Amino acid sequence: MKLLYKLTVCILGIAVLSGCAATKAIPNKFSEKLPETITYSVMFESLWYELGQETAGLKSLSRYQPSDKIVKQYNLQRQEDKIVTVSGYLRKTSAFDATAVGLFGCQITELSDEIVSFTCPVVRLPELLKAEGITGIELPTRIIIRR
Repeated sequence: MKLLYKLTVCILGIAVLSGCAATKAIPNKFSEKLPETITYSVMFESLWYELGQETAGLKSLSRYQPSDKIVKQYNLQRQEDKIVTVSGYLRKTSAFDATAVGLFGCQITELSDEIVSFTCPVVRLPELLKAEGITGIELPTRIIIRR
């Protein structure tokens, strides 16, 4: 009876631990087509394409770090040398829930009834695009001053 109990506890422990490990994985969605219900700036579409190219062989984005080329080209920010974030603007409807978007690490700042600014980990962009109430997404264009 003790052996059966220990075996059951062991199997349950393995199941729980494997479930926890599975929830930490961030599936690679950069290879998917962008949702057609949202309008995108050229800069965002370009970033999405570059991320898709760079992550083509990855199943999970949990440990993915964008290359220095992408970080520089799209003005991404490194936080604590681990998390790379992207900032931009969202056009939204009244159905947009900033609290729900904040659950996966995005910061939202309300600018008007229709526009918010966002800062989001790059690996969470696919989840951001699935948020309800987003009608458009834009990334700021980097300006180079020539002297």
